[in-house]
Amino acid sequence: MKNILCKTKLAFFSLLLFSAAAVFALPGFESPLADSSGDFVYYRDSSFKRESIIGFITFDEGTYGARYYSPADKKAKLTEKDITVYLSINPEGENLEITGEKIVGAGTAEDTDIVNYIHSLFYTFVSARKKVSFEDMSLLKSTENLSEFGGEVVLEYDPFVPLFNIRSISAAGKEIFSVETAGRVLSSSDDTFSSYRGIKKLPQDKKRKIKKSNKNPLPVNYGKQKVTLDEAWTQSMENLWVLGDVAVLTMMSGDSIDQDSYFRALKSSLMGHTHSYPLWKHSKSEWENSADNLLAKSCVLWYSEGDGVTRVFKTLFREEDGSAHIFSLTVFEGAYQKNRAYFEKILYSWTLKLQ
Repeated sequence: MKNILCKTKLAFFSLLLFSAAAVFALPGFESPLADSSGDFVYYRDSSFKRESIIGFITFDEGTYGARYYSPADKKAKLTEKDITVYLSINPEGENLEITGEKIVGAGTAEDTDIVNYIHSLFYTFVSARKKVSFEDMSLLKSTENLSEFGGEVVLEYDPFVPLFNIRSISAAGKEIFSVETAGRVLSSSDDTFSSYRGIKKLPQDKKRKIKKSNKNPLPVNYGKQKVTLDEAWTQSMENLWVLGDVAVLTMMSGDSIDQDSYFRALKSSLMGHTHSYPLWKHSKSEWENSADNLLAKSCVLWYSEGDGVTRVFKTLFREEDGSAHIFSLTVFEGAYQKNRAYFEKILYSWTLKLQ
């Protein structure tokens, strides 16, 4: 419970600090939600015959990286491959211009082909991204002829995906390149990006028992927010409650948050950190704009090394005057699946009293 509590606190502090970080974008286009140092995204790449993932990361406006990883396959007599390419680019150029590189892990002719593939993807993705423009935070689609993926493909763009904003690439209705996870490296010693090995199948959480009580409803408040719990929950901080060692509920509020910072906070809720990875295939988010109020909800399934699988529900609401409110419920998946009605009742009980 200590780990999940610490990571929950870290996630909320990251929401507050997100807008303060320096932001970057690759040459030739602007993203609705610019990237910050350490932002990364991993894709499952089905264009290879062997199991493969490829990740991209931004270090600063002139330095980027890409990593190809494929596990060993004894049956097919394939050895593990782990190749990283660090690229220096001209951040002032109108087009992508690679000015230097460092390659780690490549030693064979096949590895050289993979390095060339990484180079090609950088140029191709930047070129394709320059052709589309976001009017809001909705998904976009375009059709391109990409030789790396065998010809005509459909690219789906998502403003919340780091670097190229590419969520998936499909051919003949089948995804061949799609986001698996995304996150942010928090320091030079953080190997959350470099140690990732991919998550092909949905990890299973262990069985977990919870102590709950449907008697004596316990309404709790924080500022304008209110939610109904029960006596099984314990208040740990002014705005934080825990249910044994399986769930954490937090409410936060802030003043004068502009719309850009609000959406960056939503992006932050979809980004992993410290060996904790959101599983994008098993997550969803939605938002709606009503007058000057904004409402966003997300349900993200997380795999955390050593902790198991957690499900994180977040609701973010921004008022007309710029003040924002964040509600979050984090629960281990093993407990949630056995007690869905219980936790959903808590989620639906959340209210926000507006002036």
